[in-house]
Order: sequence, then C-alpha cells, then structure tokens
Amino acid sequence: MKDTFLFKSELLSCDPEPRVLLLLSGGKDSVCCLYLLHEIRKIKLEAVFFKHKWGSEISHKEAIRHCLNLNIPLLEIDYTEELCKKISKFKFGRPCLTCKPIMYRLAIDYALNHGFSWIATGDNANDQTTISRLQKTNYIMGETRFYCSHYLANEQGINVPKEISIVRPLLNATSQEIRTFLNEHKILVNQNGSTGDKYFEYSREGCCLQFCDPGTELTPEVCNDLFHYNEIANQWGREHNVRTSVHLPSKFVVTIPEGFELGVCQRLAEKGLSVDLRRNSNMLEKKYCSIVVENYPDLHHDGKIFHFLISRLADRLSLPLQENCCQNLCIIGDSQITILATLIQNTLVLNLQFTLPTSEIDTICGKIKLLCIEIFHTRTIEILSAQSHQ
Repeated sequence: MKDTFLFKSELLSCDPEPRVLLLLSGGKDSVCCLYLLHEIRKIKLEAVFFKHKWGSEISHKEAIRHCLNLNIPLLEIDYTEELCKKISKFKFGRPCLTCKPIMYRLAIDYALNHGFSWIATGDNANDQTTISRLQKTNYIMGETRFYCSHYLANEQGINVPKEISIVRPLLNATSQEIRTFLNEHKILVNQNGSTGDKYFEYSREGCCLQFCDPGTELTPEVCNDLFHYNEIANQWGREHNVRTSVHLPSKFVVTIPEGFELGVCQRLAEKGLSVDLRRNSNMLEKKYCSIVVENYPDLHHDGKIFHFLISRLADRLSLPLQENCCQNLCIIGDSQITILATLIQNTLVLNLQFTLPTSEIDTICGKIKLLCIEIFHTRTIEILSAQSHQ
C-alpha cells in the first residue's frame, strides 16, 4: 500500500497529540485503520463498535479480537431501538442513509462527552462518492487538506461541531491495496462473505438489512427474514469462497463471482426456505446500448421510489440528475452520456445517447447493466441495439 502513513503528517500538524475515536465495523478497512493508527504512538486511540439485532456476529467478533490484540479500548453501542424507530415504514430498499446518521450522531455525542477531538473512518480510495463530496465541502470551506476535514455526511444532515474533526487514513488506498497490506503484515480479517453494497466494483460488506427490495416496508419480520436468508447464503459462500446476498421479498440472489446463484438457492431450499429459481436463472443477453428492465411492478405504484432509484443510478455513475423530471420520466447525464429513464407499467427503459469513442461505449453499457442488477434486483434485463447513438 503506497504512502501508508501519508495521513500522519497531516493529522499531527493539526493536532500534535490527537485523541481519536475509530468507527470500527470489524471489516478489513476499519481494522486496517486500527493498526495504522495504533502504530502512531502520539495518538490516544479508542474504538467504537455499533451493533443491532440483525448485525453480523463475525464482524462483531473481529472488532473485539483485534482490539484485544492491540490492547485498545472498545466501546460497544447497541442501537437496535433507535434503528427500529427510524426504519419503521421505510420502503426505499437499502436503509444505510437512514442508519448511518444514527451511528454518526451517537459517535459525535460520545466524542464530545469524552474528550475526543477526532473521529476516524475507514473510507478508502474506492469511495469516489465520499471523495467527491469531501472535495466539494472543502472547496466551499476553503480547506486544502485531504485526509483531515470537518466533512462526515453533510448530505445526511450531519454537521460536525467545531470541536471535532474527521480523519480518513485510507483515503489514498484502494481496496486491493488494503487487502495486500493486511496480507503482507499477516493481519487476518475474517469476513462474513456478503456482497456488500458495491457488488461488482469492490468488496465492502454491510449488514443484511441493505438487501431489502425497494417498495417493501422494513418491518421486524422482514428484517428477521433478511437475517435468516443471508446467514445461510453467507455460510454457503464462505464454504465456496463466493460472496453472496439474498434480497427479499423477491428472493433475488447475487453472487460474486456470478454464476453460483442456483447453488445458493439449493442451500436455502435444503434449509426449508422458499426460493425463486426463475428469477435467479442466468439469461443469455445481447450486448448493445439501450437497456430494458422488466418485471419491476413496485416502481409503477410509487413514483417516489422510481425517482429514488434513478437518482441512485445517477449517483453511482457520477452523472447529474435533471431537476425537472416528471413522475415516470427522469433524465440524467452530461455532455458525454445522456440517459432517458422512462417507466411504462412495470418496465423501465433506459435510452442511452453517447458522444464518446465507440471503444468506450461497450464498457459504459456493461457497467450500467451491472448497476441495474445491483439497484433493481433483477436479471430480466434486455439490452437492445441502439447503434445510431454511437
């Protein structure tokens, strides 16, 4: 991992003896931060692990194990009650944007009340959305630092008080570089084997609640089912060195690498859980430019969810979303790529227009197809010929 301690000089120039509270998820990124921060003797370091009823026990055990190994104090906060209140009636799929602010506010309150001046997170170079938002905030504030800032999650309503700053030790390291660093230093991080929230780009695990289909209310019963299905799927995945996730109520299965979906279904069926083999069969697809996503009835019934998911697609592609969108039509794009998203009954049509070299178009279409799997939880995707756009 290049420039392993590049954050050190920036942090110590701001605060010669920083007191740092690390948000420790038990995953490889936050564990890597734990070891890097521990190496800097001038830092007084503690960690906090946030847990809820449906969280991964493996991640919990990893947080405890590594803190014990380094003799670093670990605070455990169970926020199940607050989480249940926030996600009650929630119907937009991944509750991360609702869940994270709870943890951030609890961490800020604890830091303020216990004399911490810094909160550390495991964001890395693959977190381009975070980096973009950080750079935008720094520009507005006239800030030139990279690793240290006052940005945490302004877009989620989190305003960091002036007494607290944020340090991101891994912001210049890719996920692969972090994995290499851990291997070279013989730091084993056991993972539960979920796909995380960025299926096809890099491995970042998250809790099972993010695998709820948009349009479905996150009731305690749905949360229990998500936990049960994904515990079984992840166990199968660890046995076969495959990352997995099961989305409910659709029973849509994702495996990384692709092609192991039916194996997961078989294990689920063996455990007495219902599966949907048709939804999880791999279809032969043509590779062109316009994309049709079928069999998605929930979008038709709730225009807010349609707009939410298209805005997420725009965010993942780093493309602007036009503000004057109507109920069943959204336009995202810039001078190089324009995507007209139209909702007709239960079919979503993405018409793509490019001002790009022909050699780049297949790559972009392939990425959009993977994002459709990630966001809309279906493989009923037809890619139609649109050569005129080239």
